[in-house]
Formats: sequence, C-alpha cells, structure tokens
Amino acid sequence: MKDLENFLQAVQDKVGQAKFSERLKEIDNFFINGTPYSSRAPKDPLFFYIAVCTAIARNKGRSYIPIEYARIYPMLFNLNNRWDVTKKIKNFDERFNNLCSQKPSQSVDSILFEILVAIYYAEEGFEVEFIPATDKKSPDLKIYKDGHTKYIECKKMQRAHHMYMH
Repeated sequence: MKDLENFLQAVQDKVGQAKFSERLKEIDNFFINGTPYSSRAPKDPLFFYIAVCTAIARNKGRSYIPIEYARIYPMLFNLNNRWDVTKKIKNFDERFNNLCSQKPSQSVDSILFEILVAIYYAEEGFEVEFIPATDKKSPDLKIYKDGHTKYIECKKMQRAHHMYMH
C-alpha cells in the first residue's frame, strides 16, 4: 500500500492505530457478512473509501468494488502524492479532522475535492487558507498572492446513487 502510504499514515496518526484497525474491520465485516452496503451513505465514509482502495493489498477481496475503486482511488492517490503540500495550507487540520470523523459534516467526496483544490492553488504559489466552518454559508478557501486575495467556493458534481450487494 505504498501508493497511499502518506495518506494512510496521516489518518492513522489522527485516529490512532487501534481505532484505525477497528474502523477498517467494521467495513470489511459488512462485506464478509453479505450485508447490503450503500456507498452513497456509508456508516463510516472515509473508512469505506480506505477499505475499497486497500482491499486487494490487504487480501480482503470481498471489500473490493471495482467501480468505487475506479472513482475513489485517483483522489486518494493524488492526495497521497501531494501530502507534503498540505503542511502549507492554513487551517488544514480542521478540514482533515472533519474528513477523519465517523460522521463528517459534509460528504467525503466534497472534503477530498476541497483539499485537492487547495493543494492545487498551493502548488501554483498561492498562500491558501481553509475558511473555518460556521453556521453561515461561506466560501471554502481564501487564496492570496502578490497582494491579491480571492475566495473560492468548491463545487463538485454529485454522483449517481448506487447500492451494492455482495
């Protein structure tokens, strides 16, 4: 799982090794027991993604869903390969904490998309800051470069609803 090593290590550091293993095992057990599992609203969204993307390497073939893998893996792979850039992004930890929680305040896809957009701007030489979440609607990012400040609202197209059964 070297291809996701930085990301997986960061998640493990955030939630703790025991909790990481426990959350991953819960997802695998759904598949082992043949329980219908909705990829649209999984009980633990991030660990559903981790389970699907690491299933083959962990010899957990029943947790592997090719169509989900094809959609999720490129996001995690890109994030993994640019992980060092996240250190430059102000308020990144708040967003990452939300991503790692069992019940994030928004979809995991949306959070990953916001993080990848932030990384892109940081790689382009912008200073990037996640705007802390509030009850009011606000942009996701504040970027500045050469004395100019811009606000970014990230919008990702929603995917179709799918139900997978094994």
